[in-house]
Amino acid sequence: MLRPFFLRNLELNDINPRICGISSCDPGEIFPWHYIDRHVLHYVTRGKGRYLVDDRRHDVRAGDLFISHAGNRTCYEADRDDPFTYIWVSFECADVFSSLLTQDVLSAPWASSVFTRMIAACESTAAEWAVCGLLYEFFSLLAERQNPKADRVEDYVNRAMNYIQSEYAEPIRVEEIAAGLGLSRSYFSRLFRGQTGLSPQAYLVSYRLERAAEFLTVGGLSQKEAALQAGYPDVCTFSRMFRRKFGMPPGEYVRQYRAKTP
Repeated sequence: MLRPFFLRNLELNDINPRICGISSCDPGEIFPWHYIDRHVLHYVTRGKGRYLVDDRRHDVRAGDLFISHAGNRTCYEADRDDPFTYIWVSFECADVFSSLLTQDVLSAPWASSVFTRMIAACESTAAEWAVCGLLYEFFSLLAERQNPKADRVEDYVNRAMNYIQSEYAEPIRVEEIAAGLGLSRSYFSRLFRGQTGLSPQAYLVSYRLERAAEFLTVGGLSQKEAALQAGYPDVCTFSRMFRRKFGMPPGEYVRQYRAKTP
């Protein structure tokens, strides 16, 4: 028995769900060869079966997730003695998400709750948003399981850089960033410098001044306004730091920018 839920196409940018459903197969039932035009996840809730994708064949059972991508040629076959039931969802997504789907089949009992809630969500008046949110949850769980310890250094630094880029206008202390990552200041600083070539404080200062330069030129703000927006309440300190980075005071930087701009 096939029960699809047809979703509205909201054309969401990062993850855009299109159809969700649940299939309870008869013994030996075959879903014949067909071409896939978007990503499809199938979560097996019970039973067994076989998944054929291009020239590959896989046995699947309850707790497994079998994955199809746009361009794949696939076929599914339910076991004759213990036919499978699976929940499926088709969607488009940005490459950062599809890059996590590197296998045809995953053992994913941890995803059971996500897919069960997905079917229930399809009954809501905001089904598209609910399914999209659950797909985000699925990918967050998947990414957590795929993140090897060897990548933790890059992850720490990326998270710190994102924090600085988001909160640069606020008072930021390196100790607070390190504590937020569960690291000592000295260890965090070594990791950060090793990845970026700059200390966390130097990166913060550089980012603030680059944003200030943009505020002065593109934004047309005064020096006082640009300084405040970039996290410098003291204009004199701002001007001194600006000259140190760009080799000229803010006023001259703006003059040269305007002279070059048609």
